Amino acid sequence: MDIMLPADAFLATGYNDVTCQLPLMVDVTCFEAQAQSREAKTAEDPERCCRDQEAAKQTQYSVEGGQMDEDFEGGEMPVKRATQRILRQYLKTGLVDEDYTPFLGSAGPPGSRRMDIVLPADAFPVTSYDDPTRHLPLMVDVTCFEAQVASRAAKTAADPERCCRDQEAAKTTHYSGHYDQNCYKLATLALGSFGSIGEQGRKLLEAVATEYASRMSVPGGARPKALKGIALARLRSALSAALHMAYSGRVMTHMAESRAGGHMEEDVGEDPEMPFGGGGV
Repeated sequence: MDIMLPADAFLATGYNDVTCQLPLMVDVTCFEAQAQSREAKTAEDPERCCRDQEAAKQTQYSVEGGQMDEDFEGGEMPVKRATQRILRQYLKTGLVDEDYTPFLGSAGPPGSRRMDIVLPADAFPVTSYDDPTRHLPLMVDVTCFEAQVASRAAKTAADPERCCRDQEAAKTTHYSGHYDQNCYKLATLALGSFGSIGEQGRKLLEAVATEYASRMSVPGGARPKALKGIALARLRSALSAALHMAYSGRVMTHMAESRAGGHMEEDVGEDPEMPFGGGGV
């Protein structure tokens, strides 16, 4: 994408919807209105070619977005690293990255299944993540997905968190039967491209914030409830920043590959006298 504006760039208008503050992707296209293929349209309606170009680009990005890997195709890595950093910082514990130990008893070659993050049983001494009576290691699966692709657009518009719930349920089903649930717990962290987070993700962040507040609370200092609120805000902010960095990098990489591969429409290139070519200025 030529330009990415942050969600707070249009505080008064929200660009076109004041109730929906989201990042804005801006595509810049220049074309020769007097070229032979457009001359008749321009004479009839000078703005028609602009509308045609806008519609073509809207369709192009909609289709290409649906063709790209909807789960970020490697773009999850920055978010996973951010999640690891957050858990280490706020839980003050070690963790295992890309661990296959929970799946040693499952079918398939050794190491064929791996979990993104595995936290030790003592990582949540206060909450034990979800059950204080069962202190078990916690497996954390991190999934990032594109909420605006054609296959999810209707669901996202109706309920921004529905796709998160679907992703969580799909991952829970995917792992069930492949690990001993008496020895491990599972948390599936699903993050949408514009910051939506699923129920299990919220539960995980709540548990992390609770542990942090319990550890940092001292007599005469801030109350645990206030510390928990501060921690939650920082956790969401850190995840959101990592998500948007991954998303922006993914879009830029995809567009660069599209242009290099000759998939972009030749807009200005019809007139050899134009000093610039391609889709951007």
